[in-house]
Amino acid sequence: MRKLFILFCLFPLVTKSQSVIGKWKIVAINNGVYFSYKDSASTINQFLNSLKGKKDSSESAAVFMRTIALYKDYSISFSRDGTYQEIQVGITKGATSEVMEFNGIYDVNLAHNYLELSTKNKKRHVVYSLDFIPKGIKLYYTAMGLISRNENSDIILTLEKSQ
Repeated sequence: MRKLFILFCLFPLVTKSQSVIGKWKIVAINNGVYFSYKDSASTINQFLNSLKGKKDSSESAAVFMRTIALYKDYSISFSRDGTYQEIQVGITKGATSEVMEFNGIYDVNLAHNYLELSTKNKKRHVVYSLDFIPKGIKLYYTAMGLISRNENSDIILTLEKSQ
């Protein structure tokens, strides 16, 4: 009876951990300004209109547009064997795109709600706070490497599984 109780207690942890398996795409970002790729035209227009007449508006608009471009074609795939592949099409000078690909291992720690990514050569190591939401996951990142799960994170990525 005791073993059965422990099994039922651990089942939700196993299920959530396994639910990250698959390919994910970013559907929204928030780096101080919320942007949805599903409703991109109205979001861009609202933000740009809010900057009119403000100091440093051209710099703010440029940062906003670079962030949008950086995550537009971002995807991350998690395999059952604990490996991941992250693909990001970045914008370099001009209109040229550079594809960045990272491969490595991942760990989902449900006790502390974080997702840890580490490339095989250890040159890139990222820790995100993790929330499961109804249609996907939210990843919170702070540049200082601190695990933070709030709206004050440097960037919040909302991802959905892609078909």
